[in-house]
Amino acid sequence: MIKKYYRRSGVECLPMEHDLVALKFGRKLSPILDLMVQSVNAPTKYHIEDSEWKYTSRVRIKISSLGRRVARDVFALLRFPDKSMVALQTGYGSSLQNISDIQDVHQALQFDGGRKAYHPGMQTVIGDVTVLLSEQLIKNAINIHFIEWTVFADEMEPLQGCVTMESLGWELPVNNEVFN
Repeated sequence: MIKKYYRRSGVECLPMEHDLVALKFGRKLSPILDLMVQSVNAPTKYHIEDSEWKYTSRVRIKISSLGRRVARDVFALLRFPDKSMVALQTGYGSSLQNISDIQDVHQALQFDGGRKAYHPGMQTVIGDVTVLLSEQLIKNAINIHFIEWTVFADEMEPLQGCVTMESLGWELPVNNEVFN
Protein backbone atom coordinates (compact mmCIF):
# COMPACT_ATOMS: atom_id res chain seq x y z
CA MET A 1 0.00 0.00 0.00
CA ILE A 2 1.47 3.35 -1.05
CA LYS A 3 0.77 6.28 1.23
CA LYS A 4 0.32 9.70 -0.26
CA TYR A 5 0.84 13.05 1.43
CA TYR A 6 -0.73 16.23 0.21
CA ARG A 7 0.08 19.91 0.53
CA ARG A 8 -2.13 22.91 0.09
CA SER A 9 -1.33 25.27 -2.77
CA GLY A 10 -3.85 28.10 -2.82
CA VAL A 11 -7.23 26.38 -3.03
CA GLU A 12 -5.81 23.08 -4.33
CA CYS A 13 -4.41 20.06 -2.53
CA LEU A 14 -1.46 18.62 -4.44
CA PRO A 15 0.50 15.42 -3.84
CA MET A 16 3.87 16.05 -2.20
CA GLU A 17 7.12 14.89 -3.82
CA HIS A 18 9.15 12.35 -1.84
CA ASP A 19 12.01 14.77 -1.01
CA LEU A 20 9.52 17.32 0.39
CA VAL A 21 7.91 14.65 2.59
CA ALA A 22 11.36 13.58 3.82
CA LEU A 23 12.22 17.21 4.60
CA LYS A 24 8.98 17.75 6.53
CA PHE A 25 9.58 14.65 8.65
CA GLY A 26 13.23 15.47 9.31
CA ARG A 27 14.64 12.52 7.36
CA LYS A 28 16.13 14.39 4.44
CA LEU A 29 19.86 14.78 4.74
CA SER A 30 21.06 18.33 4.54
CA PRO A 31 24.48 19.54 3.49
CA ILE A 32 27.02 20.09 6.25
CA LEU A 33 29.60 22.77 5.62
CA ASP A 34 32.44 24.03 7.78
CA LEU A 35 34.62 27.09 7.43
CA MET A 36 38.29 26.77 8.34
CA VAL A 37 40.82 29.53 8.86
CA GLN A 38 44.45 28.48 8.52
CA SER A 39 47.46 30.60 9.40
CA VAL A 40 49.79 31.09 6.43
CA ASN A 41 52.21 33.16 8.51
CA ALA A 42 52.13 34.49 12.08
CA PRO A 43 52.21 38.24 12.79
CA THR A 44 55.57 39.84 12.04
CA LYS A 45 56.76 43.44 12.35
CA TYR A 46 55.56 45.69 9.55
CA HIS A 47 58.52 47.80 8.44
CA ILE A 48 56.87 50.99 7.20
CA GLU A 49 57.63 54.04 9.32
CA ASP A 50 54.76 56.12 10.68
CA SER A 51 52.21 53.43 9.84
CA GLU A 52 49.41 52.75 12.29
CA TRP A 53 49.73 49.08 11.33
CA LYS A 54 52.63 47.51 13.25
CA TYR A 55 52.25 43.84 12.29
CA THR A 56 51.28 41.88 9.21
CA SER A 57 50.01 38.33 8.83
CA ARG A 58 48.16 36.16 6.34
CA VAL A 59 45.36 33.62 6.70
CA ARG A 60 43.77 31.19 4.23
CA ILE A 61 39.99 30.67 4.30
CA LYS A 62 38.54 27.29 3.25
CA ILE A 63 35.07 25.78 3.07
CA SER A 64 34.71 22.02 3.53
CA SER A 65 31.69 19.89 2.72
CA LEU A 66 31.41 17.33 5.51
CA GLY A 67 27.93 15.94 4.91
CA ARG A 68 26.63 13.32 2.51
CA ARG A 69 24.72 15.80 0.38
CA VAL A 70 25.78 18.35 -2.22
CA ALA A 71 25.62 21.95 -0.97
CA ARG A 72 24.47 24.77 -3.24
CA ASP A 73 24.00 28.52 -2.92
CA VAL A 74 26.86 28.82 -0.43
CA PHE A 75 27.45 32.19 1.18
CA ALA A 76 29.88 33.11 3.97
CA LEU A 77 30.30 36.26 6.06
CA LEU A 78 33.52 36.91 8.01
CA ARG A 79 33.71 39.71 10.58
CA PHE A 80 37.02 41.05 11.91
CA PRO A 81 37.73 43.51 14.77
CA ASP A 82 37.21 47.26 14.67
CA LYS A 83 38.57 49.19 11.68
CA SER A 84 41.01 51.00 13.96
CA MET A 85 42.65 47.67 14.89
CA VAL A 86 42.67 45.68 11.63
CA ALA A 87 43.03 46.39 7.91
CA LEU A 88 42.28 43.67 5.34
CA GLN A 89 43.75 43.01 1.91
CA THR A 90 42.43 40.14 -0.21
CA GLY A 91 44.75 38.43 -2.65
CA TYR A 92 44.53 38.58 -6.42
CA GLY A 93 41.95 36.08 -7.66
CA SER A 94 40.36 35.76 -4.22
CA SER A 95 36.66 34.90 -4.06
CA LEU A 96 36.31 37.11 -0.98
CA GLN A 97 34.76 40.54 -1.37
CA ASN A 98 35.61 43.30 1.11
CA ILE A 99 32.35 44.83 2.37
CA SER A 100 33.87 46.85 5.22
CA ASP A 101 32.58 50.10 3.71
CA ILE A 102 28.98 49.06 4.43
CA GLN A 103 29.71 47.97 8.01
CA ASP A 104 29.47 50.42 10.90
CA VAL A 105 32.60 49.45 12.81
CA HIS A 106 33.89 46.01 11.92
CA GLN A 107 35.91 44.91 8.93
CA ALA A 108 33.99 42.33 6.92
CA LEU A 109 34.49 40.00 3.99
CA GLN A 110 31.85 38.00 2.16
CA PHE A 111 31.97 34.99 -0.11
CA ASP A 112 29.22 34.21 -2.59
CA GLY A 113 29.64 30.75 -4.09
CA GLY A 114 26.76 31.18 -6.53
CA ARG A 115 25.32 27.97 -7.98
CA LYS A 116 28.61 26.08 -7.67
CA ALA A 117 28.17 22.60 -6.19
CA TYR A 118 30.14 21.60 -3.09
CA HIS A 119 30.29 17.81 -3.17
CA PRO A 120 30.76 15.64 -0.07
CA GLY A 121 34.41 15.52 0.98
CA MET A 122 35.27 18.58 -1.11
CA GLN A 123 37.49 21.31 0.35
CA THR A 124 37.69 24.67 -1.42
CA VAL A 125 40.04 27.58 -0.75
CA ILE A 126 37.94 30.72 -1.05
CA GLY A 127 40.75 33.18 -0.49
CA ASP A 128 43.87 34.39 1.25
CA VAL A 129 43.69 37.51 3.37
CA THR A 130 46.60 39.69 4.41
CA VAL A 131 45.81 41.18 7.79
CA LEU A 132 47.47 44.36 9.03
CA LEU A 133 47.29 44.58 12.82
CA SER A 134 47.63 47.50 15.20
CA GLU A 135 49.79 47.26 18.31
CA GLN A 136 46.65 47.79 20.41
CA LEU A 137 45.08 44.65 18.91
CA ILE A 138 48.19 42.57 19.55
CA LYS A 139 48.31 43.70 23.21
CA ASN A 140 44.63 42.84 23.75
CA ALA A 141 44.52 39.78 21.49
CA ILE A 142 43.67 37.34 24.26
CA ASN A 143 40.37 39.13 24.93
CA ILE A 144 38.85 39.11 21.45
CA HIS A 145 37.43 36.88 18.76
CA PHE A 146 39.73 37.61 15.84
CA ILE A 147 37.28 36.34 13.19
CA GLU A 148 33.59 35.62 13.66
CA TRP A 149 32.04 33.77 10.74
CA THR A 150 28.71 32.50 9.47
CA VAL A 151 28.16 30.07 6.58
CA PHE A 152 24.84 29.75 4.79
CA ALA A 153 23.73 27.18 2.18
CA ASP A 154 20.48 25.93 0.70
CA GLU A 155 18.71 23.44 2.97
CA MET A 156 21.26 23.94 5.79
CA GLU A 157 20.86 25.79 9.05
CA PRO A 158 23.36 28.69 9.22
CA LEU A 159 26.60 27.62 10.89
CA GLN A 160 28.56 30.05 13.07
CA GLY A 161 31.99 29.99 14.63
CA CYS A 162 34.88 32.12 15.73
CA VAL A 163 38.65 32.07 15.49
CA THR A 164 41.06 33.52 18.01
CA MET A 165 44.71 34.35 17.46
CA GLU A 166 45.55 31.57 19.87
CA SER A 167 43.56 29.01 17.85
CA LEU A 168 45.57 30.06 14.76
CA GLY A 169 48.71 29.05 16.63
CA TRP A 170 49.94 32.62 16.94
CA GLU A 171 51.97 33.30 20.05
CA LEU A 172 50.26 35.91 22.17
CA PRO A 173 52.11 38.69 23.98
CA VAL A 174 53.33 37.86 27.46
CA ASN A 175 52.94 40.59 30.12
CA ASN A 176 51.80 43.08 27.45
CA GLU A 177 55.06 42.71 25.52
CA VAL A 178 54.60 42.55 21.78
CA PHE A 179 56.28 40.41 19.14
CA ASN A 180 59.89 41.23 18.23
